[in-house]
Amino acid sequence: MTLYYAWHLVTVALAFMALVLAAAVIRPEFVPLAWAMGWLTALFAATAIIITLVRRLRWTVLPQWIFFAPVAALTLWGTMA
Repeated sequence: MTLYYAWHLVTVALAFMALVLAAAVIRPEFVPLAWAMGWLTALFAATAIIITLVRRLRWTVLPQWIFFAPVAALTLWGTMA
């Protein structure tokens, strides 16, 4: 049940990030929040990479960093003013 709960927390976080990024495109006052979401996405990517390295896992065990890293990079790049 803990993993089930965690899975849904990540789903809610991803949906919120998508809404914030969409809002930042439309309304400039959401850009600082989008910047924060970029850092949150970077932390998700870093967590997967660190766990993979520390636990000496194969990169295919926790591949989510492959998706989070480019989103984080593009978000942070796009929110720099």
